[in-house]
Amino acid sequence: MQPPPVVQPTEVQPPPVVQPTEVQPPPVIQPTEVQPPPVVQPTEVQPPPVIQPTGVQPPPVIQPTDVQLPPVIQPTDVQLPPITTETPNVPLTSGSSDTNTSTGVQGQQGVISTTGDIGGLGSGTGSQTIFAGTGDAQAAVNEAGSNVLGQLSAGNINGLTGASVSFEAQQLVAAVLTTGEVNSVNALSTALSSTPGAPSVEATRRLASKLARLLADGQVNAQDLLDSIRSYNEMIRQSNSEFLRNPPAELLAIQVALSRLIEAAGVN
Repeated sequence: MQPPPVVQPTEVQPPPVVQPTEVQPPPVIQPTEVQPPPVVQPTEVQPPPVIQPTGVQPPPVIQPTDVQLPPVIQPTDVQLPPITTETPNVPLTSGSSDTNTSTGVQGQQGVISTTGDIGGLGSGTGSQTIFAGTGDAQAAVNEAGSNVLGQLSAGNINGLTGASVSFEAQQLVAAVLTTGEVNSVNALSTALSSTPGAPSVEATRRLASKLARLLADGQVNAQDLLDSIRSYNEMIRQSNSEFLRNPPAELLAIQVALSRLIEAAGVN
């Protein structure tokens, strides 16, 4: 057997030597010269000019004018005449009438006199106050009440002596006679009691209360009418001459309404 041939090793060349490249240091950056900001000189602040006050003149003193008092109006002599009806006497269940013409009440200025036009009929628990005029007195009184309300609502009522009655006064009296609303009753009482020479507030309030709903529902109650007239006459008796010479418009309207109802009660 032949020995294997001798393998001659190849000459290993060492790797070439890599020459390091010369690393250049980065250029040195020279800092730029930082200029400080310019010094801002403060501007001289001028104070605002002093405003000299203008010579404000005080307003002239107004001398009060010589106020003349309005002329004194002399009260007209408005008489509230008594109203008399001529019908036979009929006794009242509540006692004798406080307006009997034989007692001299007719001489009381402004009193409404009743004689036999409202009377009592029946006995015991059945006694009642009715309209005692001959004929259908109840129907006549109801019709008179309806007519009075129509005139009051339209403002067509004048006083018995022809004196003018304000529309507002007629409307107030109509409201009390129909609705009897509390505010209306109070307003009527106030109107009567605030007139110079007026009677007591109790008297005016009593009359206003008695008139409340006297003409409501088209049916006039005899006792309510009698009570209203008594309250009216009592208020007149408490009033002084100043009040009777210059009565409030509301009183004139009330007098007309009650007088016409009494007249109707005595229709033949």
